Amino acid sequence: SKSGFGVGAIFKYFLYNTTAIAPINNEANFSVYPNPSNGIVHLQTSNGQLATGKECKIDVYNIVGERVYQSAISNYQSAIDISNQPKGIYFIQITDGNSLVNKKIVLQ
Repeated sequence: SKSGFGVGAIFKYFLYNTTAIAPINNEANFSVYPNPSNGIVHLQTSNGQLATGKECKIDVYNIVGERVYQSAISNYQSAIDISNQPKGIYFIQITDGNSLVNKKIVLQ
């Protein structure tokens, strides 16, 4: 796009911010559902990575890279509500300070 923002800018942002943080082991065990979603998004890990009581930071970004939601969880299962956001593609970033995982979700 002419403004220089778009999907390419998002991926550059995430790659830039993840260079010093290791991906969460076995990322496939971290679920974000339902996808597509109506705005209530459930986060769950099946291997107990969040069950150790370590707090994780949740950030949700829209397609232009603006943070639209921020929270923290310390359970292996949680839910977030982004139903007040416009329909579209969002990126959920979960980090515990040492590890990071990114998931894409469609809000419809």
